Amino acid sequence: MDIDALTEGPLPVAVRTDTGQSSSGTGQLQLASLRVPKAAGLATIGLLLILISPGPHGVVTLPVGSILLYVAWTLWRVRRRLVDVKTRCPGCQTQVSLEGGPIAEKMEDQCPECQRPLMLHPAQEA
Repeated sequence: MDIDALTEGPLPVAVRTDTGQSSSGTGQLQLASLRVPKAAGLATIGLLLILISPGPHGVVTLPVGSILLYVAWTLWRVRRRLVDVKTRCPGCQTQVSLEGGPIAEKMEDQCPECQRPLMLHPAQEA
């Protein structure tokens, strides 16, 4: 499935456990439309903190500025997020709602009931 071709809305999701059991569910795909302004704002603040960090204040402003630059870079890279995944846990068979996260090759979550690790994948269309 071409991840870049996905559009906002419901998305079928395949869920697998570490033991190979699987189930299917649905999630909501969100496009990160405000990612550019947010990333630019955070990067600007981070750079300003790094550039104006002389003397003893540098102990605080350098790490904070660096963290802001890292968050801005991460935000810039995330184009699509999978949220509100409703499925049945393949391990314990209970109905669960998972948080999801950025669409990537490897998306993982954990069953809130049995604590088993779950791998989420956009389901292949038939």
